[in-house]
Amino acid sequence: MVFTNLRKVAEPMIRILVVALTILVCDVAHSQFGKPGDLKMEPHTYKASSGEEVAAELGRLVVPARHENPDGATFELAFVRFPSTSANPGPPIVYLAGGPGGSGIGSARGKRFPLFMAMREFGDVIAFDQRGTGLSEPKYTFTIESDYPLDEVFEPKKYADNVYPQIQSQLEKLKTNEDLDLRSFTTNESADDLNMLRVALGADKITLWGISYGTHLSFATLRRHAQYIDKAILAGVEGPDDTLKLPSDQQVLIEEVARRAESDPNVNAILPDVMESLEEVFERVRKKPVFLETRDPVTREKVNVLIDHWTLQYHVAGLIGRAASVRLIPVFVSRALKDDFKQVGATAMRLRRHKETNSVMAFVMDCASGATAKRIELIANEASISLIGDAINSTDPFLCGACGDVDVGDEFRSPLDSDVPTLFISGTLDGRTAVANAEKVRTGFSRNDHLIIDGAGHSDDLFLGSPEILKVMQAFMRNEDLPTTAIELAPIKFVRPRK
Repeated sequence: MVFTNLRKVAEPMIRILVVALTILVCDVAHSQFGKPGDLKMEPHTYKASSGEEVAAELGRLVVPARHENPDGATFELAFVRFPSTSANPGPPIVYLAGGPGGSGIGSARGKRFPLFMAMREFGDVIAFDQRGTGLSEPKYTFTIESDYPLDEVFEPKKYADNVYPQIQSQLEKLKTNEDLDLRSFTTNESADDLNMLRVALGADKITLWGISYGTHLSFATLRRHAQYIDKAILAGVEGPDDTLKLPSDQQVLIEEVARRAESDPNVNAILPDVMESLEEVFERVRKKPVFLETRDPVTREKVNVLIDHWTLQYHVAGLIGRAASVRLIPVFVSRALKDDFKQVGATAMRLRRHKETNSVMAFVMDCASGATAKRIELIANEASISLIGDAINSTDPFLCGACGDVDVGDEFRSPLDSDVPTLFISGTLDGRTAVANAEKVRTGFSRNDHLIIDGAGHSDDLFLGSPEILKVMQAFMRNEDLPTTAIELAPIKFVRPRK
């Protein structure tokens, strides 16, 4: 009887204690940054690299590390809001940087600053730092140290086997010591961040403005929150299943660069058939790798490093991947025909010997997006018929297992249907996000336009290659007919090869 009475008194007290402890645990989980949805805004003078200044606001938004667990750990996301110059502004325009790992706030500071200012005609422009980037907190890193034998053929799998334990060990420490759930770094989580940002800003809808990985994030946002998206401008399209690149796209690009080089009189006089010469170089090195004397970047001592077939593929993938380096292709070929591989030395050493710090966010995001089995099979089949094989994807596919179970699944990678008005922008010399990507994705978009910029590479070219690009973007934002869907940039100024 006594025990029964005690239980009647104790049980309510225990329930109260449990609730109190639960609240305490939740408060501790949120204490570093606050509670999800908390928003702080303060006046901010934004200074561009050019020295120009503009009055803006610096915002900080608290979001759940995992949106499915709003009572768990939190992140704080930073953004700069440039106020609209319109008397009747439309929805906020959220800029999404590439990478993954790029900073939206940082992107606005450089050459694109005038573009950000011009877009204020249509609404507030938000330079957004995605979770784990820029001014957003927290940020995590891991370090890779490689000492691959200089006299051995470079094999991506062997390299990965060497550095894999380093990555896995450091990620495990973060998971244990920082209580970090690596599944916090998926594109779906970032898509949900954008919807929380919309709510925090009190906006019915937002416009997405993304480049490269920023387009990949935009597709996830359109899939999850389409009813809250007004428009989208997507440049350098990385579709839902485009994280791993296709060798066939690289082959098309190499052939196009070679064709343009051959049409340059300064090149043609020395290299009348650039593609044939490039194929000859690759075949020579495939049959007989060569040693190159170069300098060790760590010890500064002279060493001999092997220039093998895969190293050459990786080097050329880098050349065609950047607009500034495409112009060097004829010089590279003319020298390689004479067994001069000095240009490749730095690449060969960087592959084999390096100590580099990497963003956990950038690494895990790509690994989580992954690829469908069909895509992986296609890449394997195409690698054997492409001059540079699968080198564009580097060693990453062999390293993702270190993240554990972060894959977002094939539903994320499936084709997307949308009626959100979308402007796609692509460059014909883009070595990272091919024109074909946008052409494939846009089949599911009922209201879209595709601006193709002939001669544009990745990144700045897609926005700044011609003044006409902004005019097209402005027409799109005004719901007007586009002045054009094709822009031709000035021909590449190839560096004259040596005789």
